[in-house]
Amino acid sequence: LMEQIKGMKAVLPISSCILTKKDCDAKGGVVFSVIQEGIPIAYFGVGQEYWDLERFDADKFLNELLE
Repeated sequence: LMEQIKGMKAVLPISSCILTKKDCDAKGGVVFSVIQEGIPIAYFGVGQEYWDLERFDADKFLNELLE
């Protein structure tokens, strides 16, 4: 995923992103990698449906990760 992001950043201006699968990485590595690349996360998928997108809240994410 990070190689894809770096490749896209090389040819397109990326102002933010949507991570659609919260459960794909239980330790949050993708989230931290995206943030480290300097790309803000706008929305975060918490389910399987379109309406399961929530505005990304870093504090909420960290609290859930540490529970």
